[in-house]
Amino acid sequence: MQNFNKILKNAAEQGAADIHLSLVDGVSLRINGRLVRQEDISCTASDMEELLSLFMTGEMALRLKNEGELSLVYDAGESERFRINLYRKNKALAASIRIIPKEAPMLSQLQAPKALSALIKESSGIILEAGKTGSGRSTTVAAMIREINLIGERHLVSIEENIEFPIKSDRAVIDQRKLVDDTKSYSEGIKAAIRENADIIVLSELDCRETVEEALYAAETGKLIIGVVGATDSITAIKRLLSFYEPERQDALRERLSDSLICCLSQRLIPTRKGGRKAAFELLIADRAVRNLLKEGKYGQVNAIMQADRRLGMTIMDDSICEMYLTGQISRENALFYALDRTYVEERLNGI
Repeated sequence: MQNFNKILKNAAEQGAADIHLSLVDGVSLRINGRLVRQEDISCTASDMEELLSLFMTGEMALRLKNEGELSLVYDAGESERFRINLYRKNKALAASIRIIPKEAPMLSQLQAPKALSALIKESSGIILEAGKTGSGRSTTVAAMIREINLIGERHLVSIEENIEFPIKSDRAVIDQRKLVDDTKSYSEGIKAAIRENADIIVLSELDCRETVEEALYAAETGKLIIGVVGATDSITAIKRLLSFYEPERQDALRERLSDSLICCLSQRLIPTRKGGRKAAFELLIADRAVRNLLKEGKYGQVNAIMQADRRLGMTIMDDSICEMYLTGQISRENALFYALDRTYVEERLNGI
C-alpha cells in the first residue's frame, strides 16, 4: 500500500489528471494533457494487488475475469475520488485512474456560456453535451445537475456509467442510477424514469439507436433530456446521432431531433499558461433559423447563424479559443493547435 500511496501523492503534487499503471510500462501521469513517464516510480504485481484490495468485490472480480475490463469509482474518503478503469494487457493487469474532485463545480466556475443557465430551466426538449473522451464532459454535466438542484423543485433521474459526482437532493429530488448495477441499459433506464415521473433525465452517453429513440420519445412527451455524445463539435454530434439510423430513416429523425433540440454544448480542454487545463466551449442554440437548417441538412450554414446570433448567447469553438488567447489564458501555440479552423483563428489572432 505504501508504494500505491506514493503514486497517488506524486500525481496530486504534479497536478496530474490521470494515472496510468502497467507492469510492463510502469507509471505515467497525464499532466496538462501530456503523458509523462515516472522513471523513479515502479509498478509491481504487489502494487496492483493492493489496488484491487481497496475496492474489489467477488462480483467485480468475476466481471473483470469474464470481460477483461472493469470501470468503477473509488471513494478514498474526504480527500479524493478516483474513476478507475481496469483492463487486461498481455495477460497482465493494467489500470487507468482519473482523479475526480470531491464536489461538482458550478457552471460559473467552469466559465461555461452564460446562456446555458437559462437553457437548463426548459421544461422539455434535448440538451446535447459533446466532446471527446477526457474533455470534461462529465464534469460539465455534473455542474448542470448541481445548478438544477438549486433552482427548482424538479425530479431528476440520471443514468450514469459511473457516478463520479454524487449529488444530494436540495430543492430538486436527485436520483442517480449506475448503469448495470441499478438499471440494465440506458434505454431501459429512460423507460423506468418516465414511470418514476421524472422531469429531467440525464444520460452519460447516447450510445445507440435504441437509446436515441427512447430519449427522443421522452423529450417529445414532456421530459427534459440531457445527453452526452462523443463528438468534437455540435454538428458532428448531431451527425453522430443520425448515423445510428439507416439512410432512408435519417430524414425523419432529423425532423424529430430538430424539433426537440434545445441546444448543443461542445467543449475541449486546453492547457493554460498557469498550468492545468481549461475548457473552451461552443454553444449552438436551436432557434427557428437553426432548426430549419438542420431539418434541411444544411449544416455548413449553421456556423454563420451562430456568429450572427451571438446576442442569443451562441458561440463557436474557435471564437471561444481566440477569446482565451486574447485574455492571456492560453498560448498562441495552443490556440492554433486546438482550433477547428486554424486559418480563421490565425487571422483573428493577427487582427485580420
